[in-house]
Amino acid sequence: MSRRVALLNFAFWPEVQRGSERIVHDLAVDLVARGHTPRLITSHPGASTTSTEGGFEIIRNRRPPDGL
Repeated sequence: MSRRVALLNFAFWPEVQRGSERIVHDLAVDLVARGHTPRLITSHPGASTTSTEGGFEIIRNRRPPDGL
């Protein structure tokens, strides 16, 4: 049975490449390989965008500037 899975992370590649970004990416790739449909929701300093990378959808929502 295929599942739609939402993954949330504060930041994502290429903006940040620490620990959780790699784990979320690897998890999403593994879910795609098992026939599921993951979607990553994250923030980004620029305009909001939606793209498909590595076989899964990435939604980058605009992050307000620091200090608000």
